[in-house]
Amino acid sequence: MQKQHENEIFSVHLSRNLSTQGSDYIINESTVISTSLWFPSLKQIEKVISNLHISTYENFLLANQEVSYLANILNDEFLPMLVSKDDADILMRQDEHRWNIYHYFSRVGFSSNYQQALLYHSMYCFAGVPQCGTIYYFTYHQDTWSAAGSVGVFNQ
Repeated sequence: MQKQHENEIFSVHLSRNLSTQGSDYIINESTVISTSLWFPSLKQIEKVISNLHISTYENFLLANQEVSYLANILNDEFLPMLVSKDDADILMRQDEHRWNIYHYFSRVGFSSNYQQALLYHSMYCFAGVPQCGTIYYFTYHQDTWSAAGSVGVFNQ
């Protein structure tokens, strides 16, 4: 069940935030989340997302302790955009790819009843602004996932 919901959340999020035609790449390896200085605590997130279940945040941290491969989760339409971290490092240093946007994602963390979810998304452009990211909060209502809030994270 988790894989199905995770796929649905990625589809909703990517369809609204990325173009499948253009200069965007998705890094295949998921972002590992640690409760380091740059990542907000549950209390910080609850200031913005007041109805967040503790189980959602805990599952989010648990799901992101190790690298996963997004190729196993994403719909086919987004697979051509996938590149490995190593390939992205090479592309970023080539003049024709210097202004491309590279998207990094975590795995999705769910509440125990699959009614809430968190997803971390950061973007990087080699020639552009410092890396920053956002934690997106999703809710499940009437068989549909929708974005219901977000918290900005600056991690450079």
